Amino acid sequence: NLSHVNEVFRGEVKEFLVRLPGRMEFFQCGIIDGAHNPEALHLLLKTLEILKIDLPVVFSVKRTKLWKEMLDMVEDPLIYPKQLSPSHISPNELLSYKGSLWGGERALFVGTFSLLHEKYSIDKYCND
Repeated sequence: NLSHVNEVFRGEVKEFLVRLPGRMEFFQCGIIDGAHNPEALHLLLKTLEILKIDLPVVFSVKRTKLWKEMLDMVEDPLIYPKQLSPSHISPNELLSYKGSLWGGERALFVGTFSLLHEKYSIDKYCND
């Protein structure tokens, strides 16, 4: 439930986030963040912990990134069911390492800014 988020984001923080598309960008089905390396993912997860936002994490990531390290940072990662480009790791390859397919629940979508282009597709499949 993200209802308390509106109370958290006020003033300068809200203005800052609005100006950075793909960084903690809220949309109907959750949050999209372009965190595509372990350091960015760590900071994002810590920020969400401080804000008391608990969402499952959905990954789509490019082959050149430290994707195994990123998947290992999350207890039960979910995998976005579509390969977004030839440079992305296929969902099957990610699943063979760790995780399960995203099933439409509200979530935190991370790993690539390419997910920004998927927002409307994601919203169509979101169960909420």
